[in-house]
Amino acid sequence: MSRAGIAHIVAKLEVTGVVRPAGIGHGGFVEMAADHPLAPILLSLFKAEHKRYLDVLEGVREAARTVRPEPLALWQYGSVARSEDTEGSDFDLAVVVEVDREVEDVVDRTRDVLEPLGTRTGISFSVIGLSIGDVLRLSEGPDPFWSELSSQARALRGPEPDELLARHANSRRTERRSRGSATGTRT
Repeated sequence: MSRAGIAHIVAKLEVTGVVRPAGIGHGGFVEMAADHPLAPILLSLFKAEHKRYLDVLEGVREAARTVRPEPLALWQYGSVARSEDTEGSDFDLAVVVEVDREVEDVVDRTRDVLEPLGTRTGISFSVIGLSIGDVLRLSEGPDPFWSELSSQARALRGPEPDELLARHANSRRTERRSRGSATGTRT
């Protein structure tokens, strides 16, 4: 849900008396009016939705554990990760594998193991795959997709994007130095 949409809903709830301003100044904070007849129902709804979200995250993690070869990382990104999703938003996932030739198979397997979870929850999963080589290439230049991943993605399995990049960029530099030493050249 967008910030503007949330502000619109909160304004309507304030008019009806379900929420009231809280805090000092114009910070925009509100609190539930505990004495309002709808308060228990809304709190129950918020708790149920939060539990559903946590259950989906755990379901995604569980499903990812069964994929072979095992992904190095699984990242949630996009509108759900940014808390800007709407009812029709996809649940965007990036799966990272060691080598290019594994990408397609791991993406297909990940989609297959997520299908029952999607059917059960009504969530549409969008899965893309990256190899370590892809991560290194994307990070070399001003790439909008890598910028989004490195700043907003949440690791559901394995390291965060920048941590994975740092590990593999360091190992690539070490490999180049080793090859340079073996051939008598410097890189």
